[in-house]
Amino acid sequence: MPEERGVAEALMELIRRRSAEHTLISSTELLPVLGEGGDPVALMELGAEDDIKMMRGTLDTYYFSNRSITESYAKHLFRLAERNPARLIADTTRDESRTYPRPTPVATFTDAPFSMATADIEAALTAMAADPQYKDICRVQASNGDAYLYSSEQLTEGHAAGLAEWASVGEKENP
Repeated sequence: MPEERGVAEALMELIRRRSAEHTLISSTELLPVLGEGGDPVALMELGAEDDIKMMRGTLDTYYFSNRSITESYAKHLFRLAERNPARLIADTTRDESRTYPRPTPVATFTDAPFSMATADIEAALTAMAADPQYKDICRVQASNGDAYLYSSEQLTEGHAAGLAEWASVGEKENP
């Protein structure tokens, strides 16, 4: 049992160190610390503190410390790690529409932490348009040409268009 506690403490320290670098760490990356046959979930439960958080994905399980990374930023990193651009765009758009409420500039996805190529964004948006699970993700455009996305489950088209216009044009003309 004391040996397991030492491993759990090493895991938590590694998770905290990676979080301080603003990255998640996967269970796959924790395997060298665990050794042969180690179970990261069991060890984390053994010695976990309130700051260590776990996110289960389809590709892996990811950990972070909320001392260094907010839960919302961790969600973005998690979505990136899962390598599903359509889901990343949709979930981020839904979060923005629900939480703030506001539309999401398409250009957001070219910036960090997303850093997606414009062609990849457009390919994901094209795929989303044909997939019923993304039917609530809609586009609006400000008068200056800036493109935005919103969830029709959270915002009406008129509200999203008005917010997009304000964000791209109104705020700049009315400092």
